[in-house]
Amino acid sequence: FTGDVAATIEDIRQALYASKIISYAQGYMLLHQVSEAFKWKLNYGGIALMWRGGCIIRSRFLGDIKAAFDRARAEHKGVMVDFSATWCNPCEELERTFGTDDVYEAITTNFVPLKFDVTEGTSVDLEHKDRYGAQTLPAVVFISTTGNVVGRINREIEADVMLEKIKAGVAALKAGVAITDCN
Repeated sequence: FTGDVAATIEDIRQALYASKIISYAQGYMLLHQVSEAFKWKLNYGGIALMWRGGCIIRSRFLGDIKAAFDRARAEHKGVMVDFSATWCNPCEELERTFGTDDVYEAITTNFVPLKFDVTEGTSVDLEHKDRYGAQTLPAVVFISTTGNVVGRINREIEADVMLEKIKAGVAALKAGVAITDCN
């Protein structure tokens, strides 16, 4: 081998971590499918902590996710997962949209915000994006406390369109259904 040993070792480390992420995502997808089939109301936040405590997955962000889902459940809200990066200009514009009075009120009244800064593109950042199906930036995913996606935004939008997306997400939350076409 005549290549860069340190870079190769790091590539292998990242590949191993990616395999762990995939296993984690598959586990949650299976739990969700079984939950749907048997009408179980699984506590995904509790499951994340149990996995973390049981050495299956040790990650700081699982505690943040659990806290957001616990708060949402207690306040009868959904969770708004927001992905952004400092280098992403549309992300910055979308953040300004979040800051308008009507949008901010609609979000905080109906959802608990959970923000992930994926600026560095680390394996943890990829784990966050994969977990919630955030394939582009900006990305916002509205989720029920049972794990159903009730809304998704994959581009910069104006405040009036954002309010429509939030309204549709709230309607899906109340109806207990998932939305597949969210853009």
